[in-house]
Amino acid sequence: MKRISAVLLAGAIMVTATGCDLQELGKKPIRVESEAEASAEDMSVAEPVKEEVKDEASEAATVEEAEEIVEEEEPEEDLLTKYKNNPMDLTPGELFRLFCQGEIMAETLPDESGNTHTIDASHYEFEDFTDATSAMTVKKPLDLDNDGELEFILNNMVYGDMYFDCKEGKVVCFAQGEGTEIKCSNQYYNGDNWVIHYGSAGNGTAYIFDKYNGNLEITESFRLDAIDEADGTMSYYKDETPISADEYVVLHETIFGYDREGMMEGEELTKSELKDYEAFLEREGYVGFTFTTYRQPEDVSWGSVLYGGAGIDTDDYSVEAKDAYLKAIGEEYVEYDLAAFKGDDVRADIEKKTGLVNFDLKKIRGLVYVEEYDMCFLEYSDVTNLDVTILKGVKNGPIVQLVIEGRYGEPATRLTLIGTGDPANPFHFYSNRQLWEEEYGNKTFLAPVDGSDEMVEYVVSSSVNVHDGCTRPHIQIIENNETGNTVGTWMANVDLAGYEIKEVLFCEVNGDDIRDAILILDDGSDTIAVVSRGNNSEYGSSYYSCDKYTTTEWLGKNIKNLTAARVLKYIKSHQDEYKELIK
Repeated sequence: MKRISAVLLAGAIMVTATGCDLQELGKKPIRVESEAEASAEDMSVAEPVKEEVKDEASEAATVEEAEEIVEEEEPEEDLLTKYKNNPMDLTPGELFRLFCQGEIMAETLPDESGNTHTIDASHYEFEDFTDATSAMTVKKPLDLDNDGELEFILNNMVYGDMYFDCKEGKVVCFAQGEGTEIKCSNQYYNGDNWVIHYGSAGNGTAYIFDKYNGNLEITESFRLDAIDEADGTMSYYKDETPISADEYVVLHETIFGYDREGMMEGEELTKSELKDYEAFLEREGYVGFTFTTYRQPEDVSWGSVLYGGAGIDTDDYSVEAKDAYLKAIGEEYVEYDLAAFKGDDVRADIEKKTGLVNFDLKKIRGLVYVEEYDMCFLEYSDVTNLDVTILKGVKNGPIVQLVIEGRYGEPATRLTLIGTGDPANPFHFYSNRQLWEEEYGNKTFLAPVDGSDEMVEYVVSSSVNVHDGCTRPHIQIIENNETGNTVGTWMANVDLAGYEIKEVLFCEVNGDDIRDAILILDDGSDTIAVVSRGNNSEYGSSYYSCDKYTTTEWLGKNIKNLTAARVLKYIKSHQDEYKELIK
């Protein structure tokens, strides 16, 4: 047990009443069950409000801006009555709201003796605080037990996160920091969310990773340790197995690196080295890895990669194979040029460039795989701008990170390569992350989704339309740490210079089961509502299109004190009028 005792050598780590330390974490029996749904109104005491995410690492929103849950001193009497009559009738959002307001207790999971403990939030300070150990911020809900439903998160600057599963009339805290030196956080890794307990002592750092299921049972665990030995050397372990420094760097970076805003620590690359990497990336079959973003190799869009030059031979295909392709995409004819690749060639290329062996082509992104013929198809047209400009780079052990200049005004990306030790094939592509924070200053907001506990993260910007010269604000949705869909306020010949977006609500306004958005804008003297409807393109992607100004005028004439909730309610109760407006 030298390894564990070395981590804790600085002294016994004092924790909560359960008496856990890093050696004991992850051993607690776990159980809770079932499912429930919440609405956007469940999360708000009055109307939904805009939340700004302040903590770049944890996506925490200040509680002043998370008033959806805790903004009133006292909860609504009818909600308390509803709880007292039958707690099972409350949605997850309503249960969490009552807990945060100190009206109901949360309970912990059973400890090793089978005992549970209660948690009283009445002493938590959600606004101005005098005691750092009691200060709480509300974070964006996440699916932390990988069951498709969202769990609620509180964060304390001293102890880290607390995770709450709210359903079946109960609030259950299933993970939390275990004292000042054992904090709690979470990380998305290998397709699942993991709960992490981590601690740093004077002689090392330990991470314990637990994956939960919907019954709040730990289904998988592992740990990483970096130990500063007495002789001044470092030792590294995954579970009980010693690993090399390079192996530790790769594991640490592939687990934590993608969501980090900046570059990893390492040796800065010279201008000459950056030029060599540019030449490497501009080769046929490689430049396409800079076109697309991906968290891990499994997420690579091979359509984007091969669009920039395949580097593998295209193959002849039969009429029958083409017909099978058209059937797969639901079309009657090929619109552009069509390239076909043998399945074995694609698998070999994936292995060569990412290290993934025998990749299941049924899961491939960006290509259409026709299993009957073991072929992948790609429609393409002209490709331009195959140049790569690297702004900076660092190296740490076998890992190289490069900041690639964005194309066509897009933010730069951070490309991560992992060395193979093979001079003929020196690197595997691991990830490529958009560095959107540099453009938007990491100032993000959270908007509720009607009928769900989900929160949508977004950034705000504005632009001048080249056709009418009008300035209009818009939002861009942040998904998987990159800017995605734009929700605009583009109404012809309507200048919104000076207007700020004060509130956003995602909802469904016209009965087509596609997510829409309501934006409330204000210039200090005037408030307006803008409706932006979601659409699905023929290529399977989605986008938003703004209603004409007639909708904004109609809403302004008929609703006093415009809020997104009031706008949604009015549209739903006047569907015939609304659908006539948007014809």
